[in-house]
Amino acid sequence: MDKSICHLISEFVKERVDSPQPKEIEIWSQLVYAGLFSAGFVVWLKVKKNFLSPNKLNQHLNKFISEIAENADGWINRKIKDALRNNYSNINVDGKPEIRFHLGAMFNEAICVMCDRNFKPEVARSHACFVHLSKNLQRLALTGKLEFDVKNVLQLGVEGTDAMAQKFAEILKRKRLDEY
Repeated sequence: MDKSICHLISEFVKERVDSPQPKEIEIWSQLVYAGLFSAGFVVWLKVKKNFLSPNKLNQHLNKFISEIAENADGWINRKIKDALRNNYSNINVDGKPEIRFHLGAMFNEAICVMCDRNFKPEVARSHACFVHLSKNLQRLALTGKLEFDVKNVLQLGVEGTDAMAQKFAEILKRKRLDEY
C-alpha cells in the first residue's frame, strides 16, 4: 500500500505548488513539507487503526514517511534547480533526510497533541503545521532570509495546508485505501 499511496500524496502536492523564486527556496521548501505532511496525515489517520501494537504503528509510520520522502525528493530538487536557473545544475542533493526530518517532526507534534491534549485529528494536523511553519519562518526571519511579513506567510501557509488536507480527504473518499 505505502508506495502507491505515497506516490499519490507526492503528486497531489506537486500539482498544487508553483516553483519557488530563487530567494524563496527555503520558505517554499517548508511550505511543501507542510503540504506533504497534511496529505500524509489524512492517510495515516485512516490506516493507523489497522495496527494494534504501538511498535508496529511506529514502524509503519517511519516507513510511510520514508516513502513520501522518496517520492517527493526528485520533483522538489527539480523545482529548486529550475528556480536557480541551472546555476547549480550539476549539483544533486539528497533531500530525503531533510524531508523525513520535517515530516517526522510534524507527525510527532500532531500525535502528541492528539494523545496529551485530546486535540481532534484535524486540529492536531493544523496545529502541527502551524508549529512547524512558525518555528522555521521565525528562524528564517532572524537570519534575514525572510523578506515577507511572517504573520501573513504563516497564515497563508496554514490555510493552504488545511485546504490541501481537505481536498486530499475528498479524493480518498472516492477511493479505497486497499486499492494501493
